[in-house]
Amino acid sequence: MAEIELREVPLFSEMDDNEVAGIRDIMDEMKFKAGQVIIREGETGDLFYVITEGRVEVIIRDADGSDIVLHEAGPGDFFGELSMLTNEPRSARIRATEDVTTLVLERDEFFAFLRTHTHAAIDVLVELGGRLRDNDRILRSMVSRNVNEMEEERMTLGQRVADKVA
Repeated sequence: MAEIELREVPLFSEMDDNEVAGIRDIMDEMKFKAGQVIIREGETGDLFYVITEGRVEVIIRDADGSDIVLHEAGPGDFFGELSMLTNEPRSARIRATEDVTTLVLERDEFFAFLRTHTHAAIDVLVELGGRLRDNDRILRSMVSRNVNEMEEERMTLGQRVADKVA
């Protein structure tokens, strides 16, 4: 991925040429095979990944222990940012669905970069805030659906018939 192509990644899209070059200088390339788990839920991680080739699945477990694929990510998408920033355990599992090439940022190097590039730090905050908002919306819709499904399971036959008539 050429330096200017990093601008296609929403997290870096508002950075100027020097900031993009600076962030690219501290990134390393990592490759993963199809089927390989890149991140495990619950582990602590200090790496953040930008996909340059291939696709991954973002997977969480529900309360019953079943896997839920939240979404697929491909070139230009990124993952691992929350755990890298907060130093908290990973909240999802990331699995390559095909061979994947990524550019990787290490926590301490990224923080040092952001300390010296305040405009870039603001861009990162804005993008991550939007991503958190989107995730919140997804989780709220999942909780809403699960509550409705549980309520339907508790209904008697008469209640179901009355509900359909209404």
